[in-house]
Amino acid sequence: MITHSGVWVDADTGVPPLLDIAVQLGRITRWVGSTKNYYSVLHHSFVCYRIGQTLSDDPKAHLACLLHDAHECMTGDVPAPVKPTVLIEVQGKIDSRIAASLGMPGLFIGHAKIVKTADVRALNIEASELLQPMARLFFDLPVASDREILRAVISEYPSHYDYLEESGQAIKDFIQLVGKLNV
Repeated sequence: MITHSGVWVDADTGVPPLLDIAVQLGRITRWVGSTKNYYSVLHHSFVCYRIGQTLSDDPKAHLACLLHDAHECMTGDVPAPVKPTVLIEVQGKIDSRIAASLGMPGLFIGHAKIVKTADVRALNIEASELLQPMARLFFDLPVASDREILRAVISEYPSHYDYLEESGQAIKDFIQLVGKLNV
């Protein structure tokens, strides 16, 4: 697998650079593209980060929430019900290398509970707000305050170019946030 800038990453070697992670997550749609409007994995990452801020005061937990799907820059966003075990294993290996490259081995393991809670809450608010009404039958009711988080993320980056171009504001903010949280 080759990243946006040409770095080779496979199951056992390579680490995608932060810029490549941001650009590629911005170009991959969440929910296999079935949202009412464009919504990327990078949108989702920002939502998880902000929900994580409500769950913990630990900047490392916030970073884990922000980067929890960084592996998807290489594997795509595969819905959990159809994700094969081998892909889950590859994603875990990529996660480990990303965390180690930031000088934080074990980042995701150490904050797994907060990340899972933030991810599930994001899933529920996304299903409620972004998918067709029928989707609400299959997901839990969202936490009310998460609606404002989702709307804030979407309104802060109103243009597709915020997510699709290297110079997009969402891309820049993602990289800056990783640097700020990597303390």
